[in-house]
Amino acid sequence: MASSKGQTAHQPTTPSKPRSGARRKQLNSERTAPEAPLRCLREETKGSMPNCFYGGRAQMLREFAKKWINGTTLHYYFFNRNSDGSDGNWVGSNSQKAIIRRAILDWQDIGMGVKFQEVTNREEAEIRIGFAQKEDSWSLVGRDAIDLAENPDERTMNFSAGLTKKSGSKRALAEIGRALGFGHYGMDCSPSEDWSSAVSMAQQVYPPMKRFVEKELAPFESVRIGVGPGQQRDFRIRPQLSRNYKIEVKGQSDVVLVLFEDVGGLDLFEEMDRELEFVAGDDDSGENRSTSINTRLYRDREYVLRARLIFSGIHHGPTILLW
Repeated sequence: MASSKGQTAHQPTTPSKPRSGARRKQLNSERTAPEAPLRCLREETKGSMPNCFYGGRAQMLREFAKKWINGTTLHYYFFNRNSDGSDGNWVGSNSQKAIIRRAILDWQDIGMGVKFQEVTNREEAEIRIGFAQKEDSWSLVGRDAIDLAENPDERTMNFSAGLTKKSGSKRALAEIGRALGFGHYGMDCSPSEDWSSAVSMAQQVYPPMKRFVEKELAPFESVRIGVGPGQQRDFRIRPQLSRNYKIEVKGQSDVVLVLFEDVGGLDLFEEMDRELEFVAGDDDSGENRSTSINTRLYRDREYVLRARLIFSGIHHGPTILLW
C-alpha cells in the first residue's frame, strides 16, 4: 500500500482474508458495518505451538487481532463531495463534524501512543467518515479499516441523524473507540464509569510512547524482544549498506512487526514529533510460521521497527534477527 505522510497506519492484514465485496448486514432495511471474518483458530498439531491454542494464546489473539501497532498515527477524513453516497448524503454538517473532532480530541487527550490527524485527501486516510442519516451509526473495528475497506471511496465509519442529540457525543466516543480496535466494548450512551474503564483499557494497549528508541538492531545480531504478551518494543535500524534485508522473528510466537522509515530529519533517537513513513509489515498471529519482513534498506537512512508480542510459546520469549 502507498504510505502517507507521518506515522502511517498502513499495517499487515490479519491472516483471515475477507470475502470479495464484504457482505453488509441488514437491520430493519438499514445498512450497518460490513461483517468481518472471524479468525480461524485451528487445532494444534504435533510438533507445532504448545497445546494452548484454546487457552491463553487464543485469548491474546482475539484481544489484539485488530489493534494497531502503538505509535501509529491514524488519519481521518470526512466525505465532502456531492457524489459521495446517494445525492451526497455522506456529507456532514459543520456541527456534526465538530462533534467527531471533539470526540477524537477526548480520546487523544487521555495520553495514548496512538495519534489522530485529519487529512483532506481520502487516499491518505485509514478512517473515512460519512453521515448517512438513515443508517445506523457504525464503525469498522481497528485494522478492519484497512482489511475490509481498501477502496478510498468506501466508508469505514458512519453516523446517523441522532448525532447532534444529547447522546451524540457518547455515540461518537463509542465509534472512535471501535476504530481504535475496542469493538467488544459497549460504550453506547454509557455512564462516566464506563468511559473511565475505556480510558484505562486504551492506556494499557496504547501506552504513551517513550521519548527514545532504546535498542539498535544491527545485522546478524539476534536480539530478544524482551516484553510480555500484548506489549511492544521498538528498535532502530541504521544500515551500513544499501541492499535487500530480512527481518525475522525466531522462536515459537505470535508477533506483529511494522517497519517505518524515519523521514523527519530529527536527531538520532529523538522520538517526539518524528515523521515516519510505512515501509512494510507482517503478522503471523494464528499461523504456524515466523513473522518476517523482506525489503530493501538504504545506507544513510534510518528506520524504526515496532514489534508487538501477542503470545510466546517459549520461556525466554522470541528474538529478532536482521540479516
